[in-house]
Amino acid sequence: MGEFILEKDVNFEEFMKVIDVPYLMRKIALGLTPTMVVEYLGNEDLFKISCKLVKFYNYCIQFREGEEFEEKIFSGEVVKKIIKRDDSNRWIETQLTGKHAGLVYIREIKKDGSFKVTCQFKGVTGYRYFRKVTSSPRTSCSA
Repeated sequence: MGEFILEKDVNFEEFMKVIDVPYLMRKIALGLTPTMVVEYLGNEDLFKISCKLVKFYNYCIQFREGEEFEEKIFSGEVVKKIIKRDDSNRWIETQLTGKHAGLVYIREIKKDGSFKVTCQFKGVTGYRYFRKVTSSPRTSCSA
């Protein structure tokens, strides 16, 4: 687990287009350098993934592996999602309901300590690559 900062995107704008992110918001998002925090709250058997973007928008999800949960996404829509782990360092998040049902995020902590997010929808895949900043993340929200 740890805290990670964005280093680069690959095909991320194309991914944002396919999920209907407006032009101006895409350009703003591409200019930001978000920090991603991944935590395991062992006493509650919960995982927490949070992203610090800017003062006006941050997000945080807390989940138990394999259990459906609701999330209010950026558009304001409330959707159902599920996150499953296919190995010890890789989580697959699938949106089950809403306008973008079938959207998938794969979050993976690589052997070199970096963090990769793969974003997939309607045959378009974007990637975000993060480098590790610290192994002791600061809790950035309480979802």
